[in-house]
Amino acid sequence: MKTIGLKEAYERLADCSAVIVDNNALVYPSLDDINNDPENEFLYLSWELEGRTQSIKCMEQNNQTVKVSDDGSLMLLEDMEGDRIQLTLLEPVNQTK
Repeated sequence: MKTIGLKEAYERLADCSAVIVDNNALVYPSLDDINNDPENEFLYLSWELEGRTQSIKCMEQNNQTVKVSDDGSLMLLEDMEGDRIQLTLLEPVNQTK
């Protein structure tokens, strides 16, 4: 694992097609701009699990630095409750004919 800044983590999230949250749910991330406000909720994830809506929000103040796997496919963030979440970033496939 290596550490990157929030801006780079945000760019990686913006470039991915979807994420898998804690090896449990496939989600399309909803991103808001980074504006250097500690209270800014820059990432929102929501999904249904067993008939119940689950959601995670991440604020800037808890994620100024972000751990990512060496290949960049895994990202560890901290949600508003202070819990660590693991995101598997899914990249679009580049197909050439």
